[in-house]
Amino acid sequence: MTGLNEKSLKEQVRIEYSVVYAHPTNHVGYYPGAAPIQFKLIYDKSDGRVLGAQAVGEAGVERRIDVISMAIQMHATVFDLEESELCYAPQYGAAKDPVNVIGMIAANEMRGDLSITHWNKMGSGGAVVLDVRDANEVAAHALPIAVHIPLNDIRDRQDELPKDSEIHVSCAVGSRAYNAVRLLRNLGFQANLLSGGEKTFEHLRSCASDDAVSMEHKDRMDFLLSWEVMRDTLTGENEDVEQVLAILKNPKVFYRLPLGNIVKAIRRMESVDVKSGEAVMNQGDTGDFFYIIRKGTAEVWQQGLYDNEQKLVAKLETGDHFGEEALVTGGARNASVKMTSNGNLLRLNREDFQELITQQTIEEVDIDKAHQLLSQGCKMLDVRYQEEYEESPVPGVQLIPLPELRNRLDELEPDTQYIASCLSGKRSAVAAMILKQHGFNVLVLEHGLRDWPYEMVSEF
Repeated sequence: MTGLNEKSLKEQVRIEYSVVYAHPTNHVGYYPGAAPIQFKLIYDKSDGRVLGAQAVGEAGVERRIDVISMAIQMHATVFDLEESELCYAPQYGAAKDPVNVIGMIAANEMRGDLSITHWNKMGSGGAVVLDVRDANEVAAHALPIAVHIPLNDIRDRQDELPKDSEIHVSCAVGSRAYNAVRLLRNLGFQANLLSGGEKTFEHLRSCASDDAVSMEHKDRMDFLLSWEVMRDTLTGENEDVEQVLAILKNPKVFYRLPLGNIVKAIRRMESVDVKSGEAVMNQGDTGDFFYIIRKGTAEVWQQGLYDNEQKLVAKLETGDHFGEEALVTGGARNASVKMTSNGNLLRLNREDFQELITQQTIEEVDIDKAHQLLSQGCKMLDVRYQEEYEESPVPGVQLIPLPELRNRLDELEPDTQYIASCLSGKRSAVAAMILKQHGFNVLVLEHGLRDWPYEMVSEF
Protein backbone atom coordinates (compact mmCIF):
# COMPACT_ATOMS: atom_id res chain seq x y z
CA MET A 1 0.00 0.00 0.00
CA THR A 2 0.97 3.64 -0.36
CA GLY A 3 -0.49 7.02 0.52
CA LEU A 4 -3.74 7.55 2.39
CA ASN A 5 -6.37 4.90 3.04
CA GLU A 6 -10.11 5.36 3.48
CA LYS A 7 -9.96 5.28 7.26
CA SER A 8 -7.53 8.20 7.40
CA LEU A 9 -9.45 10.11 4.73
CA LYS A 10 -12.71 9.81 6.66
CA GLU A 11 -10.98 11.58 9.53
CA GLN A 12 -10.03 14.44 7.14
CA VAL A 13 -13.52 15.53 6.16
CA ARG A 14 -12.16 18.37 4.05
CA ILE A 15 -11.19 15.94 1.28
CA GLU A 16 -13.95 14.49 -0.85
CA TYR A 17 -12.50 11.33 -2.32
CA SER A 18 -13.57 8.50 -4.61
CA VAL A 19 -12.52 4.86 -4.89
CA VAL A 20 -12.27 2.40 -7.79
CA TYR A 21 -11.39 -1.29 -7.90
CA ALA A 22 -9.78 -3.41 -10.62
CA HIS A 23 -8.58 -7.01 -10.94
CA PRO A 24 -6.10 -7.12 -13.86
CA THR A 25 -3.42 -9.79 -14.21
CA ASN A 26 0.25 -9.05 -13.52
CA HIS A 27 1.17 -9.73 -17.18
CA VAL A 28 -0.59 -10.69 -20.40
CA GLY A 29 -2.98 -13.58 -20.07
CA TYR A 30 -1.60 -15.67 -22.94
CA TYR A 31 1.84 -15.89 -21.28
CA PRO A 32 1.99 -18.73 -18.70
CA GLY A 33 1.77 -17.85 -15.04
CA ALA A 34 -0.48 -14.77 -15.21
CA ALA A 35 -1.86 -14.02 -11.74
CA PRO A 36 -4.53 -11.48 -10.72
CA ILE A 37 -3.76 -8.29 -8.83
CA GLN A 38 -6.54 -7.01 -6.59
CA PHE A 39 -6.15 -3.25 -6.98
CA LYS A 40 -7.78 -0.34 -5.13
CA LEU A 41 -7.13 3.31 -6.01
CA ILE A 42 -8.20 6.35 -3.98
CA TYR A 43 -8.21 9.82 -5.51
CA ASP A 44 -9.48 13.35 -4.91
CA LYS A 45 -12.92 13.69 -6.42
CA SER A 46 -12.45 17.40 -7.16
CA ASP A 47 -9.37 17.25 -9.38
CA GLY A 48 -8.41 13.57 -9.75
CA ARG A 49 -5.22 13.83 -7.69
CA VAL A 50 -3.97 10.41 -6.59
CA LEU A 51 -4.23 9.98 -2.81
CA GLY A 52 -3.43 6.33 -2.15
CA ALA A 53 -3.58 2.74 -3.33
CA GLN A 54 -3.61 -0.81 -2.01
CA ALA A 55 -2.94 -4.01 -3.91
CA VAL A 56 -2.74 -7.73 -3.21
CA GLY A 57 -1.38 -10.41 -5.53
CA GLU A 58 1.16 -13.17 -6.14
CA ALA A 59 3.51 -11.21 -8.39
CA GLY A 60 4.13 -7.72 -9.75
CA VAL A 61 2.30 -5.94 -6.92
CA GLU A 62 5.30 -4.02 -5.55
CA ARG A 63 6.09 -2.55 -9.00
CA ARG A 64 2.59 -1.07 -9.34
CA ILE A 65 2.63 0.34 -5.82
CA ASP A 66 6.04 1.93 -6.57
CA VAL A 67 4.52 3.68 -9.60
CA ILE A 68 1.57 4.96 -7.56
CA SER A 69 3.94 6.10 -4.79
CA MET A 70 5.93 8.22 -7.23
CA ALA A 71 2.67 9.55 -8.73
CA ILE A 72 1.58 10.74 -5.27
CA GLN A 73 4.93 12.49 -4.69
CA MET A 74 4.62 14.25 -8.06
CA HIS A 75 1.00 15.31 -7.35
CA ALA A 76 -0.11 13.30 -10.37
CA THR A 77 -3.74 12.70 -11.25
CA VAL A 78 -5.70 9.72 -12.50
CA PHE A 79 -5.38 11.23 -15.98
CA ASP A 80 -1.61 10.86 -15.65
CA LEU A 81 -2.00 7.22 -14.65
CA GLU A 82 -4.04 6.33 -17.71
CA GLU A 83 -1.39 7.91 -19.97
CA SER A 84 1.65 6.41 -18.19
CA GLU A 85 4.18 4.66 -20.45
CA LEU A 86 5.30 1.62 -18.44
CA CYS A 87 7.48 -1.39 -19.19
CA TYR A 88 5.85 -3.83 -21.61
CA ALA A 89 6.91 -7.42 -22.21
CA PRO A 90 4.58 -10.44 -22.16
CA GLN A 91 6.25 -11.91 -19.07
CA TYR A 92 6.24 -8.60 -17.13
CA GLY A 93 3.23 -6.54 -18.13
CA ALA A 94 0.51 -5.87 -20.66
CA ALA A 95 0.30 -3.00 -23.13
CA LYS A 96 -2.37 -1.64 -20.79
CA ASP A 97 -0.64 -2.04 -17.44
CA PRO A 98 -2.76 -2.48 -14.27
CA VAL A 99 -1.79 1.09 -13.40
CA ASN A 100 -3.21 2.25 -16.76
CA VAL A 101 -6.36 0.20 -16.28
CA ILE A 102 -7.25 1.53 -12.85
CA GLY A 103 -6.34 5.05 -13.98
CA MET A 104 -8.71 4.72 -16.96
CA ILE A 105 -11.60 3.65 -14.72
CA ALA A 106 -11.06 6.61 -12.40
CA ALA A 107 -10.60 9.03 -15.31
CA ASN A 108 -13.85 7.83 -16.88
CA GLU A 109 -15.68 8.71 -13.68
CA MET A 110 -13.96 12.11 -13.44
CA ARG A 111 -15.00 12.96 -17.01
CA GLY A 112 -18.59 11.93 -16.36
CA ASP A 113 -18.41 9.08 -18.87
CA LEU A 114 -19.10 6.57 -16.12
CA SER A 115 -21.19 6.60 -12.95
CA ILE A 116 -19.84 4.27 -10.24
CA THR A 117 -21.59 2.58 -7.33
CA HIS A 118 -19.75 0.60 -4.65
CA TRP A 119 -20.66 -2.66 -2.94
CA ASN A 120 -21.78 -1.06 0.31
CA LYS A 121 -24.46 0.69 -1.77
CA MET A 122 -25.42 -2.31 -3.92
CA GLY A 123 -29.17 -2.29 -4.51
CA SER A 124 -29.70 0.74 -2.24
CA GLY A 125 -32.62 3.07 -2.81
CA GLY A 126 -34.61 0.45 -4.69
CA ALA A 127 -31.95 0.06 -7.39
CA VAL A 128 -31.98 -3.08 -9.53
CA VAL A 129 -28.76 -5.13 -9.45
CA LEU A 130 -28.01 -6.46 -12.94
CA ASP A 131 -25.47 -9.25 -13.49
CA VAL A 132 -24.32 -9.43 -17.15
CA ARG A 133 -22.01 -12.45 -16.83
CA ASP A 134 -22.66 -15.72 -18.64
CA ALA A 135 -24.87 -18.32 -16.97
CA ASN A 136 -22.03 -20.66 -15.99
CA GLU A 137 -20.21 -17.85 -14.17
CA VAL A 138 -23.35 -16.85 -12.31
CA ALA A 139 -24.03 -20.45 -11.28
CA ALA A 140 -20.60 -20.75 -9.65
CA HIS A 141 -20.72 -17.40 -7.83
CA ALA A 142 -24.17 -15.85 -7.61
CA LEU A 143 -24.79 -12.28 -6.52
CA PRO A 144 -27.62 -11.67 -4.05
CA ILE A 145 -30.79 -9.96 -5.33
CA ALA A 146 -29.36 -9.76 -8.86
CA VAL A 147 -31.25 -9.96 -12.15
CA HIS A 148 -29.28 -12.02 -14.65
CA ILE A 149 -29.20 -10.91 -18.30
CA PRO A 150 -26.01 -11.75 -20.25
CA LEU A 151 -24.35 -8.78 -21.93
CA ASN A 152 -25.13 -10.02 -25.45
CA ASP A 153 -28.86 -10.31 -24.60
CA ILE A 154 -29.41 -6.86 -23.07
CA ARG A 155 -30.67 -5.14 -26.21
CA ASP A 156 -33.24 -7.88 -26.89
CA ARG A 157 -34.35 -8.11 -23.23
CA GLN A 158 -34.26 -4.45 -22.24
CA ASP A 159 -38.01 -4.46 -21.52
CA GLU A 160 -37.26 -6.57 -18.44
CA LEU A 161 -35.48 -3.60 -16.82
CA PRO A 162 -37.07 -0.47 -15.29
CA LYS A 163 -36.39 3.00 -16.65
CA ASP A 164 -37.69 4.75 -13.53
CA SER A 165 -35.04 3.49 -11.09
CA GLU A 166 -31.27 3.04 -10.97
CA ILE A 167 -29.60 -0.11 -12.28
CA HIS A 168 -26.35 -1.25 -10.65
CA VAL A 169 -24.47 -3.32 -13.25
CA SER A 170 -21.91 -6.01 -12.45
CA CYS A 171 -19.85 -8.62 -14.29
CA ALA A 172 -16.74 -10.56 -13.27
CA VAL A 173 -14.24 -7.68 -12.96
CA GLY A 174 -16.03 -4.70 -14.53
CA SER A 175 -15.17 -4.65 -18.25
CA ARG A 176 -18.41 -6.19 -19.56
CA ALA A 177 -20.40 -4.18 -17.03
CA TYR A 178 -18.80 -1.02 -18.44
CA ASN A 179 -20.03 -1.92 -21.92
CA ALA A 180 -23.46 -2.72 -20.48
CA VAL A 181 -23.62 0.63 -18.68
CA ARG A 182 -22.79 2.54 -21.86
CA LEU A 183 -25.38 0.53 -23.82
CA LEU A 184 -28.10 0.99 -21.19
CA ARG A 185 -27.47 4.73 -20.89
CA ASN A 186 -27.78 5.09 -24.65
CA LEU A 187 -31.11 3.24 -24.38
CA GLY A 188 -32.37 5.69 -21.74
CA PHE A 189 -31.69 3.73 -18.53
CA GLN A 190 -30.12 5.04 -15.31
CA ALA A 191 -27.19 2.63 -15.17
CA ASN A 192 -24.21 2.68 -12.80
CA LEU A 193 -21.13 0.44 -12.71
CA LEU A 194 -20.52 -1.73 -9.66
CA SER A 195 -16.78 -1.12 -9.40
CA GLY A 196 -14.59 -4.21 -9.66
CA GLY A 197 -17.42 -6.56 -10.52
CA GLU A 198 -18.24 -9.82 -8.76
CA LYS A 199 -14.54 -10.37 -8.02
CA THR A 200 -14.58 -7.44 -5.57
CA PHE A 201 -17.72 -8.77 -3.93
CA GLU A 202 -16.21 -12.26 -3.69
CA HIS A 203 -13.20 -10.92 -1.77
CA LEU A 204 -15.39 -8.84 0.53
CA ARG A 205 -17.57 -11.87 1.13
CA SER A 206 -14.57 -14.04 2.04
CA CYS A 207 -13.55 -11.47 4.67
CA ALA A 208 -17.01 -11.35 6.25
CA SER A 209 -18.21 -13.60 9.06
CA ASP A 210 -21.43 -14.48 7.24
CA ASP A 211 -21.79 -15.59 3.62
CA ALA A 212 -23.58 -12.73 1.87
CA VAL A 213 -24.96 -15.06 -0.78
CA SER A 214 -27.37 -17.27 1.15
CA MET A 215 -28.59 -20.65 0.01
CA GLU A 216 -31.90 -19.00 -0.85
CA HIS A 217 -30.14 -16.74 -3.36
CA LYS A 218 -28.29 -19.71 -4.86
CA ASP A 219 -31.54 -21.66 -5.01
CA ARG A 220 -33.23 -18.82 -6.89
CA MET A 221 -30.33 -18.59 -9.31
CA ASP A 222 -30.51 -22.34 -9.87
CA PHE A 223 -34.18 -21.87 -10.76
CA LEU A 224 -33.49 -19.02 -13.18
CA LEU A 225 -30.70 -20.93 -14.91
CA SER A 226 -33.08 -23.88 -15.23
CA TRP A 227 -35.73 -21.61 -16.67
CA GLU A 228 -33.37 -20.31 -19.36
CA VAL A 229 -32.56 -23.81 -20.56
CA MET A 230 -36.19 -24.88 -20.41
CA ARG A 231 -37.28 -21.80 -22.36
CA ASP A 232 -34.68 -22.40 -25.06
CA THR A 233 -34.84 -26.16 -25.49
CA LEU A 234 -37.93 -27.72 -23.88
CA THR A 235 -41.07 -27.17 -25.94
CA GLY A 236 -42.55 -30.64 -26.18
CA GLU A 237 -45.31 -31.04 -28.76
CA ASN A 238 -47.04 -27.73 -28.03
CA GLU A 239 -45.71 -24.58 -29.71
CA ASP A 240 -47.84 -22.44 -27.38
CA VAL A 241 -45.69 -23.61 -24.47
CA GLU A 242 -42.58 -22.29 -26.19
CA GLN A 243 -44.27 -18.93 -26.83
CA VAL A 244 -45.41 -18.53 -23.23
CA LEU A 245 -42.00 -19.46 -21.83
CA ALA A 246 -40.43 -16.91 -24.17
CA ILE A 247 -42.73 -13.97 -23.36
CA LEU A 248 -43.08 -14.39 -19.58
CA LYS A 249 -40.98 -11.56 -18.17
CA ASN A 250 -40.80 -12.68 -14.56
CA PRO A 251 -40.56 -16.47 -14.19
CA LYS A 252 -40.16 -16.17 -10.41
CA VAL A 253 -43.93 -16.49 -10.14
CA PHE A 254 -43.36 -20.21 -10.73
CA TYR A 255 -40.56 -20.40 -8.17
CA ARG A 256 -42.52 -22.62 -5.78
CA LEU A 257 -43.82 -24.78 -8.58
CA PRO A 258 -41.76 -27.91 -9.34
CA LEU A 259 -40.04 -27.33 -12.67
CA GLY A 260 -41.41 -30.60 -13.96
CA ASN A 261 -44.92 -29.17 -13.60
CA ILE A 262 -44.47 -25.80 -15.33
CA VAL A 263 -45.10 -27.09 -18.86
CA LYS A 264 -48.11 -28.95 -17.52
CA ALA A 265 -49.38 -25.75 -15.89
CA ILE A 266 -49.03 -23.75 -19.10
CA ARG A 267 -50.87 -26.44 -21.05
CA ARG A 268 -53.77 -26.22 -18.59
CA MET A 269 -54.16 -22.48 -19.12
CA GLU A 270 -57.23 -21.37 -20.99
CA SER A 271 -57.16 -18.47 -23.44
CA VAL A 272 -59.47 -15.54 -22.72
CA ASP A 273 -60.17 -12.63 -25.09
CA VAL A 274 -60.72 -9.32 -23.29
CA LYS A 275 -62.06 -6.05 -24.69
CA SER A 276 -60.62 -2.61 -24.02
CA GLY A 277 -61.96 -1.08 -20.80
CA GLU A 278 -63.07 -4.41 -19.36
CA ALA A 279 -62.13 -5.23 -15.75
CA VAL A 280 -60.31 -8.54 -15.66
CA MET A 281 -59.80 -8.99 -11.93
CA ASN A 282 -61.08 -7.46 -8.72
CA GLN A 283 -59.10 -8.84 -5.82
CA GLY A 284 -61.28 -10.73 -3.40
CA ASP A 285 -63.86 -11.22 -6.16
CA THR A 286 -62.29 -13.04 -9.13
CA GLY A 287 -58.75 -13.14 -7.78
CA ASP A 288 -58.64 -16.94 -7.73
CA PHE A 289 -56.98 -17.12 -11.16
CA PHE A 290 -53.43 -16.60 -12.31
CA TYR A 291 -53.12 -14.58 -15.53
CA ILE A 292 -50.42 -13.98 -18.14
CA ILE A 293 -50.95 -11.22 -20.71
CA ARG A 294 -50.28 -12.74 -24.12
CA LYS A 295 -51.52 -9.71 -26.03
CA GLY A 296 -52.58 -6.19 -25.06
CA THR A 297 -52.04 -3.80 -22.12
CA ALA A 298 -53.65 -3.33 -18.72
CA GLU A 299 -53.56 -1.10 -15.64
CA VAL A 300 -53.61 -2.04 -11.96
CA TRP A 301 -55.64 0.24 -9.69
CA GLN A 302 -55.57 0.04 -5.91
CA GLN A 303 -57.67 1.65 -3.23
CA GLY A 304 -55.73 3.66 -0.64
CA LEU A 305 -55.44 2.42 2.93
CA TYR A 306 -56.91 5.59 4.46
CA ASP A 307 -59.32 6.71 1.75
CA ASN A 308 -61.54 5.23 -0.93
CA GLU A 309 -59.64 6.78 -3.83
CA GLN A 310 -58.43 4.37 -6.50
CA LYS A 311 -54.84 5.03 -7.60
CA LEU A 312 -52.89 3.72 -10.58
CA VAL A 313 -50.06 1.56 -9.19
CA ALA A 314 -48.79 -0.41 -12.20
CA LYS A 315 -49.02 -0.83 -15.96
CA LEU A 316 -48.95 -4.29 -17.48
CA GLU A 317 -47.87 -5.31 -20.97
CA THR A 318 -47.30 -8.51 -22.93
CA GLY A 319 -45.45 -11.02 -20.77
CA ASP A 320 -46.51 -9.53 -17.44
CA HIS A 321 -48.58 -11.55 -14.98
CA PHE A 322 -51.01 -10.92 -12.15
CA GLY A 323 -53.46 -12.80 -9.99
CA GLU A 324 -53.74 -14.82 -6.83
CA GLU A 325 -50.17 -16.15 -6.85
CA ALA A 326 -48.38 -13.12 -8.32
CA LEU A 327 -50.06 -9.84 -7.41
CA VAL A 328 -48.10 -6.88 -8.70
CA THR A 329 -49.65 -4.84 -5.89
CA GLY A 330 -47.73 -6.79 -3.28
CA GLY A 331 -50.79 -8.52 -1.89
CA ALA A 332 -52.71 -5.42 -0.79
CA ARG A 333 -56.50 -5.60 -0.90
CA ASN A 334 -58.94 -3.65 -3.05
CA ALA A 335 -56.92 -3.94 -6.26
CA SER A 336 -58.41 -4.22 -9.72
CA VAL A 337 -56.96 -4.86 -13.17
CA LYS A 338 -58.51 -3.17 -16.22
CA MET A 339 -57.54 -3.76 -19.83
CA THR A 340 -56.66 -0.58 -21.70
CA SER A 341 -56.64 -2.27 -25.11
CA ASN A 342 -58.13 -5.36 -26.68
CA GLY A 343 -56.06 -8.31 -25.56
CA ASN A 344 -55.70 -12.00 -24.94
CA LEU A 345 -54.97 -13.51 -21.52
CA LEU A 346 -53.91 -16.95 -20.39
CA ARG A 347 -55.71 -18.00 -17.23
CA LEU A 348 -54.94 -20.81 -14.77
CA ASN A 349 -57.43 -21.77 -12.09
CA ARG A 350 -56.21 -21.61 -8.49
CA GLU A 351 -57.14 -25.26 -7.87
CA ASP A 352 -54.94 -26.33 -10.78
CA PHE A 353 -52.10 -24.19 -9.49
CA GLN A 354 -52.35 -25.66 -5.97
CA GLU A 355 -52.51 -29.19 -7.35
CA LEU A 356 -49.37 -28.69 -9.43
CA ILE A 357 -47.52 -27.30 -6.41
CA THR A 358 -48.16 -30.43 -4.37
CA GLN A 359 -47.89 -33.16 -7.01
CA GLN A 360 -44.52 -34.04 -8.49
CA THR A 361 -44.41 -35.31 -12.07
CA ILE A 362 -40.80 -36.54 -11.82
CA GLU A 363 -39.77 -39.17 -9.29
CA GLU A 364 -37.26 -37.96 -6.69
CA VAL A 365 -34.97 -39.98 -4.43
CA ASP A 366 -33.33 -38.93 -1.18
CA ILE A 367 -29.63 -39.35 -0.38
CA ASP A 368 -30.02 -42.76 1.28
CA LYS A 369 -32.01 -44.16 -1.63
CA ALA A 370 -29.50 -42.67 -4.08
CA HIS A 371 -26.60 -44.44 -2.33
CA GLN A 372 -28.51 -47.71 -2.47
CA LEU A 373 -29.21 -47.34 -6.20
CA LEU A 374 -25.60 -46.37 -6.92
CA SER A 375 -24.40 -49.55 -5.22
CA GLN A 376 -26.74 -51.51 -7.54
CA GLY A 377 -25.30 -50.10 -10.79
CA CYS A 378 -27.23 -46.83 -11.16
CA LYS A 379 -25.11 -43.84 -12.28
CA MET A 380 -25.07 -40.23 -11.12
CA LEU A 381 -25.35 -37.49 -13.75
CA ASP A 382 -24.21 -34.03 -12.60
CA VAL A 383 -25.70 -31.22 -14.74
CA ARG A 384 -23.95 -28.32 -13.02
CA TYR A 385 -21.46 -26.13 -14.83
CA GLN A 386 -17.75 -26.99 -14.80
CA GLU A 387 -17.04 -24.04 -12.49
CA GLU A 388 -19.57 -25.27 -9.93
CA TYR A 389 -18.23 -28.79 -10.07
CA GLU A 390 -14.70 -27.54 -9.41
CA GLU A 391 -15.99 -25.64 -6.36
CA SER A 392 -17.46 -28.84 -4.84
CA PRO A 393 -16.48 -31.91 -6.89
CA VAL A 394 -18.30 -35.21 -6.45
CA PRO A 395 -16.08 -38.18 -7.34
CA GLY A 396 -17.49 -40.79 -9.68
CA VAL A 397 -20.22 -38.70 -11.30
CA GLN A 398 -20.64 -38.05 -15.02
CA LEU A 399 -20.55 -34.29 -15.62
CA ILE A 400 -22.61 -32.85 -18.51
CA PRO A 401 -23.73 -29.22 -18.00
CA LEU A 402 -27.46 -28.81 -18.58
CA PRO A 403 -27.18 -26.49 -21.63
CA GLU A 404 -25.01 -29.14 -23.36
CA LEU A 405 -27.18 -32.14 -22.48
CA ARG A 406 -29.23 -32.32 -25.69
CA ASN A 407 -26.08 -32.36 -27.83
CA ARG A 408 -24.28 -34.96 -25.68
CA LEU A 409 -26.96 -37.62 -25.23
CA ASP A 410 -24.76 -40.11 -27.08
CA GLU A 411 -22.39 -40.11 -24.09
CA LEU A 412 -25.10 -41.77 -21.97
CA GLU A 413 -25.92 -45.49 -21.85
CA PRO A 414 -29.55 -46.15 -22.96
CA ASP A 415 -29.98 -49.20 -20.70
CA THR A 416 -28.62 -47.55 -17.54
CA GLN A 417 -30.69 -45.80 -14.88
CA TYR A 418 -29.43 -42.31 -14.03
CA ILE A 419 -29.89 -40.01 -11.05
CA ALA A 420 -29.77 -36.40 -12.25
CA SER A 421 -28.26 -33.93 -9.79
CA CYS A 422 -27.42 -30.22 -9.56
CA LEU A 423 -27.17 -27.62 -6.80
CA SER A 424 -30.76 -27.64 -5.54
CA GLY A 425 -32.64 -30.07 -7.76
CA LYS A 426 -34.12 -27.56 -10.22
CA ARG A 427 -31.78 -27.94 -13.18
CA SER A 428 -31.77 -31.70 -12.66
CA ALA A 429 -35.57 -31.63 -13.01
CA VAL A 430 -35.21 -30.02 -16.44
CA ALA A 431 -32.50 -32.54 -17.29
CA ALA A 432 -34.86 -35.38 -16.32
CA MET A 433 -37.59 -33.94 -18.56
CA ILE A 434 -35.17 -33.82 -21.50
CA LEU A 435 -33.88 -37.34 -20.86
CA LYS A 436 -37.39 -38.79 -20.49
CA GLN A 437 -38.28 -37.26 -23.86
CA HIS A 438 -35.45 -39.32 -25.35
CA GLY A 439 -36.38 -42.56 -23.62
CA PHE A 440 -33.89 -42.62 -20.74
CA ASN A 441 -34.69 -44.05 -17.30
CA VAL A 442 -33.96 -41.14 -14.97
CA LEU A 443 -34.61 -40.06 -11.37
CA VAL A 444 -33.85 -36.75 -9.66
CA LEU A 445 -31.81 -36.29 -6.47
CA GLU A 446 -34.11 -34.61 -3.97
CA HIS A 447 -32.88 -31.16 -2.87
CA GLY A 448 -29.79 -31.54 -5.08
CA LEU A 449 -26.17 -31.87 -3.99
CA ARG A 450 -26.22 -29.25 -1.26
CA ASP A 451 -26.45 -31.93 1.48
CA TRP A 452 -24.52 -34.64 -0.35
CA PRO A 453 -21.82 -36.20 1.89
CA TYR A 454 -18.96 -35.90 -0.61
CA GLU A 455 -16.56 -38.00 1.48
CA MET A 456 -18.89 -41.00 1.22
CA VAL A 457 -19.25 -41.02 -2.55
CA SER A 458 -16.16 -43.12 -3.22
CA GLU A 459 -17.66 -46.05 -1.29
CA PHE A 460 -20.09 -46.58 -4.12
